[in-house]
Amino acid sequence: MAAPKKTMRALRYDKYGGGAEGLKHVEVPVPSPSKGEVLLKLEAASINPIDWKIQKGMVRPFLPRKFPFIPGTPYCSDKLTYHLWRKNGGGLAEYAVAPASLTVARPPEVSAAEGASLPTAASTALQQLKAAGVSSFDGGSGSGADSDGPKNVLVTAASGGVGHYAVQLAKLAGLRVTATCGARNLGLVAGLGADEVLDYKTPEGARLLSPSGTRYDAVAHCATGTPWSVFAPVLADRATVVDVTPGVAAAAKSFLQKVTFSRKRLVPLVLIPKKEEMEWLVEMTRQGKLRTVVDSSIRYIRLINQRTRHYRSSPRLTSELLTSPKSLLVSIKFSKLLEESALKILGVEKIASQQEIKKVYHKLALRLHPDKNPRDEALVGEAANNLQEYFRTMHKKVTEADIEEFEAKYRGSNSEKTDLKELYTKHKGNMNRLFCTMICSKPKLDSHRSKDIIDEAIGEGELKSTKVYEKWAKKISGMEPPTNPLERRAKAERKKQFNSILSNIMSKCDSKASSSEPTEEELEQAQQRLESRRAKRRK
Repeated sequence: MAAPKKTMRALRYDKYGGGAEGLKHVEVPVPSPSKGEVLLKLEAASINPIDWKIQKGMVRPFLPRKFPFIPGTPYCSDKLTYHLWRKNGGGLAEYAVAPASLTVARPPEVSAAEGASLPTAASTALQQLKAAGVSSFDGGSGSGADSDGPKNVLVTAASGGVGHYAVQLAKLAGLRVTATCGARNLGLVAGLGADEVLDYKTPEGARLLSPSGTRYDAVAHCATGTPWSVFAPVLADRATVVDVTPGVAAAAKSFLQKVTFSRKRLVPLVLIPKKEEMEWLVEMTRQGKLRTVVDSSIRYIRLINQRTRHYRSSPRLTSELLTSPKSLLVSIKFSKLLEESALKILGVEKIASQQEIKKVYHKLALRLHPDKNPRDEALVGEAANNLQEYFRTMHKKVTEADIEEFEAKYRGSNSEKTDLKELYTKHKGNMNRLFCTMICSKPKLDSHRSKDIIDEAIGEGELKSTKVYEKWAKKISGMEPPTNPLERRAKAERKKQFNSILSNIMSKCDSKASSSEPTEEELEQAQQRLESRRAKRRK
């Protein structure tokens, strides 16, 4: 398609940072398509969390490859929709180029707003459910009631960009859906087809408890800040949690579950756009089986004047669609997600420092040690050795001092408390089994402290008491608390120092004692010297 003019209006930035104020309204040349590319006159473009992350420099050195950079992806023209990020340009412009092989035809029944929202949000939801084991979305076969796939699914942040698509796609697959969202969007999510809707601010919603008592076979996790300990009690055996906002904790947990062959799995998801999936999503939208919820609209010309409001470095912005000045729809905004930390979105490779990776390694190595897994020593020992071999090739040598430092920081930390509660739930209050699998733990040393933590959690309703735990707790209450490990270490150091001094003195004494006795001549000479001194004193 030939451009009717040589220049176009666009919003772009010249360096990292700056947020909305860093965007500049410029007049730039219309891009020229290379071989295998097409020129698109844009009607809509989507702003997603990845855009402000790119501007903040969180995806360097991959994006942007050079400045200036035009944000906004994916985007949509009058006939085509496109997903991937261009290295030198995006959707906040009147024109953009895209590879012909990665564009999908947009039928008249699909609006420009829908065409620009499907590639990121809907594609993520689709791949999320597939990663959880859903294999068919025809409502009857594949992962339905007659298959081994998931039957009950939980969708968190279900009123968000990805979440509201996940609810609809799960219903297309014939699944029973429980969803969480804010109070004002309960009706919206129920209207999308969710069988049960929870307000995440209520106690039941915060704990992800199904009103019907259902345990989830799969979780489409679209929110942030939810620890594994919240998911574990509500998951069925062999359940899968697919996280679209993975961070260091999620990656570490996922790796740990792999090497320990855990039945319940946490799977971090990174979107890989596929043309065939986009074509299917467009067709579902055309048939009216998949809909996009539009919250508000604003013209492109107003966006330029109000860019602080509509393009900001805020983690609460879920998705916005922008279109050309001739279109009525210029902004589509889904309900806001929970506050997201940028560190929760990025992968380990981008944010983990040497110290963070080392910390994860120490924790895994201690947990995988054969002494902690006596029933499967060979299998776990092999996993531990593989982990050590991996770490040796990637990082410098870990010393005993490093492990001691980690253990000192781990004891009493929030991480230790989370692990303790998770293992308590896993072993149903059997503390003997818990201490066999808990890292950096010794029953004689940690029993009283662990009891205090668990009792507090039971009192707050976070954990449930069991008979086996109550019997153990009663026994521990009647025992004398152990000496503080720091005091014991200090006493040992003082004893070691004293023994060293004593040994030095004894060695000197032994050296003198072992010398030969004096001869008679030496005794006589000594006697003469003594008498000579006495004679001088008399004078």
